Amino acid sequence: MTAPIKLNCTSLNHAAKFKCIGPACAEDCCHNWKVVFDQVGYEKTKAQLNKTAAGRQQLKQYIRTKKKSRTPQKYAHVTLLSNGDCPFLTPADKLCVIHRDFGESCLSKTCRTYPRKLAVVCNRFELSLELSCPEAARGFLLDKDFDLIQIDRSQFADGNFYISTYPMDETNPLSQYVDLVRGTVLQLLTIDRYPLNSRLFFSSFFANRTVPFFSTDREKFTEPLLAEEIKLLANPQVVDALHAQFQSLAATDDLPIDLPMSYILAILLGRTGKTGSLNKLLLRVWQNYGFNEHFFQESYKWSQGDFDKITLAYKELRATTPHAVTAQFDNYIDRYSQYFWFSHIYSEAPNLLVHTRRLFIRIALLRFLLYSHPEIHEFQQLANDISLSPQQEEKLGAIAVEVLYLLTRGIEHSSDLLATIEQTLDKNNMRNIEHVCLLLLI
Repeated sequence: MTAPIKLNCTSLNHAAKFKCIGPACAEDCCHNWKVVFDQVGYEKTKAQLNKTAAGRQQLKQYIRTKKKSRTPQKYAHVTLLSNGDCPFLTPADKLCVIHRDFGESCLSKTCRTYPRKLAVVCNRFELSLELSCPEAARGFLLDKDFDLIQIDRSQFADGNFYISTYPMDETNPLSQYVDLVRGTVLQLLTIDRYPLNSRLFFSSFFANRTVPFFSTDREKFTEPLLAEEIKLLANPQVVDALHAQFQSLAATDDLPIDLPMSYILAILLGRTGKTGSLNKLLLRVWQNYGFNEHFFQESYKWSQGDFDKITLAYKELRATTPHAVTAQFDNYIDRYSQYFWFSHIYSEAPNLLVHTRRLFIRIALLRFLLYSHPEIHEFQQLANDISLSPQQEEKLGAIAVEVLYLLTRGIEHSSDLLATIEQTLDKNNMRNIEHVCLLLLI
């Protein structure tokens, strides 16, 4: 993937091609999410619902205008049912009544935008997808054509979609060099003569080197310093040396990777048994490790021995997974890493290393859930040098799609999972590049 250029709207190819498949989707997006109406959308929906007695009742019962802090952008919201479902979802056909009966123009901005992820970055429109949508995750992971393209932006410029804005701020150096920095990292991630973890290490090395001068603190920044670091990583000999350094690090037997593993396990275990699709997957994972539902009652206290048991079993799973499966998983994580750097704008972090750690936490979670998935066992019996059949590749793809969309729901939608992991690492002083790179070895 190459760095974006300033034309019309830069889009990930799979995002431009996305189409909702409605009731055929693995899991609808009409539950447990707060749906907000802007004033224009509310008035359109109100006019349609007021045409019938049933519609007037639905409007009165389920759509509430905000009493305080009401703005044209946040004017009203949908009141969910007690089970978390949207009241306008029809269970029989999994269709939205408003969309079906009145058309897309009457939908709230929330429903009209999702899973599209729209941003204005340095005066350029950019489009990607929220991977919490199963169909978006499927297209993203399995579409062979993964690149940036240019599309017509007019469809997004009429106020019908939520759009995040990342303007160029002269007081914040991070916002002024988005194209240059992001392009540098994407180039490092696509040097395919190196294994995935080495390429990710290159990006963390670059991020770490820029911490002293490339942050929200304008006083520390000079452009020549940034240019020097970018030039350094354009030297093949430097990149070769970094690859050798990481390979040596990864081969060390006494690395304390059990430490961040225990923190992550404790946080994941603490969420199991609660509502939500990710938690249902987590319960299946823990059952795979020999823990059943009674372990998730409030009276049970998780011990370091429990963490050690899971860690040991997980390491064994990774060690015995055939090369072809590991390579396929790395392909998925490789693609996700590039997606992250495009769709999550780094200027929201205080520096590049914090942004990189956020990616590596996601990768650690993704790897753990991929290798721990209950359906991965059938692949453990394969010979190490075997090639996967089309059916086996399809099965692995289905596992990866399920893990990716459920994990993304757990991280990106009204969850403090990622923030809790970050805070735990900070509390235990796991902030430097050595600690960040331990996450790659999980």
